[in-house]
Amino acid sequence: MANGTQTQQGGSKIQFKPRKLATEIQPDAPEGGWEASIPKGKSKIFQTAADKGGDPGVSIAFKLDKAMEEANEPFQGSIVNGRVTFYDQGDPDRRKAANMNLQFMKNMCEAMDIEFDEVYPANLSSPDDLAPFLNAIEGQKVDIWTVHRKSTMGNGEEVINVDIRFKKPGAGLVSKTDDDADDERPGKKKPAAGKGRR
Repeated sequence: MANGTQTQQGGSKIQFKPRKLATEIQPDAPEGGWEASIPKGKSKIFQTAADKGGDPGVSIAFKLDKAMEEANEPFQGSIVNGRVTFYDQGDPDRRKAANMNLQFMKNMCEAMDIEFDEVYPANLSSPDDLAPFLNAIEGQKVDIWTVHRKSTMGNGEEVINVDIRFKKPGAGLVSKTDDDADDERPGKKKPAAGKGRR
């Protein structure tokens, strides 16, 4: 048609609700806290490409059930994936990545009151070795925090990744209270002796 409106086979016009479109890649979820759950059957076992090591891994689906911040409520019900890769402990080139993945898994198990040693495999030779871990986490509820991390793709385009944390960002920092105002933390200036006294 001249005005650009298309018709379907039955002759009815295609109509849709007007919407704003993104012109840049947007993160899957905003930063913030969530009451989340891990739906059964949604987490997937994968293997990286052969030229990237052929390492096994799990993509864990976190459903954002309830936002802790009112501004994030439109994202309730969304799924955010946490990706974990299992590196061979004998590969020194992957030690840092292996430690980061291991810490993520330990933090997740702790947040869900799951005994890490009972579900985490010491050896991995087939997808069946991950069954105890997946059975333990699927169906669980857990509080998580989503944080943004910028990275650059192979084509040079910058994207925002959504990382998952199991403790509120910044919660581990020491804050000054009246009780510890006079402690001797490194780098803290001590008041000059005798000032204001006679």
